[in-house]
Amino acid sequence: MMTIIKNLLYSSLILSFTAFSSIDINQRVLDDAHAQILGAEKEISARLNLLKSELLANHDHLAYGISEYCSIANNDLSCLNKDDATQSAEQAIIIDKMMWGFVLNGDESDTDYQDYIQQTTTSDYFAHFEHATPSNSVFKNHLCLEVQFKDSAEIDFALPFYSGKTVVLCAISSKDDSSLVDINYIDSDLSDGFNDENHAIIPTGHAGWRCFNPHKQFNNGGAGFGFDYDPITETVSQVGRINTGVLYNCQSSNYDTIGG
Repeated sequence: MMTIIKNLLYSSLILSFTAFSSIDINQRVLDDAHAQILGAEKEISARLNLLKSELLANHDHLAYGISEYCSIANNDLSCLNKDDATQSAEQAIIIDKMMWGFVLNGDESDTDYQDYIQQTTTSDYFAHFEHATPSNSVFKNHLCLEVQFKDSAEIDFALPFYSGKTVVLCAISSKDDSSLVDINYIDSDLSDGFNDENHAIIPTGHAGWRCFNPHKQFNNGGAGFGFDYDPITETVSQVGRINTGVLYNCQSSNYDTIGG
């Protein structure tokens, strides 16, 4: 009888420990995801703040740029010439790369810094952008930041709600109609009749950026950033809730395509 009681107590302890471990692991996953989102938010916000100040200072001469983050992928060129500490830090960031600048097709003022770069090679007419291209009127002439997130080959334990996703953030002007910043209003070409300094001033915080996060574009696989796609029911559901920052804007965007 004593043996039976001991076995029952042991089994009970094992079950309790297993349940506790499962809860602990799940909590750690949630905590890791929260930390990853905060890390991405920090990187994105820093770049957006720089773009805000550069736009005010340089207007249509704001330069293109790209920032690529080291990943765990073998022979990742983004890791070259970076010390071990930098590589390790970047490998923990869920962002693959960010690309920014005005989205142009070359019909703007000849003195625009952007046009000078674009005229070098036809294939580079939209600089580093992959999805925010001037062929889509939603982005044409606007100041945007394209953010691509790492997938499971680029970061350990990639979560489906961000793995391989892309979002595009475009600057909002200070005009009352909250229209997007348009290079035509701040370039040196006054023949088009446009001239408005409000397009050089971006409102403070995440309210100054409109996020485009389509489920069925940008190679998002049926569900945009912050969402999950069920192929059986063909439905999209929101994964948790991002309550602050510019990524809140992205998860608030719930639609299949952006048109254009």
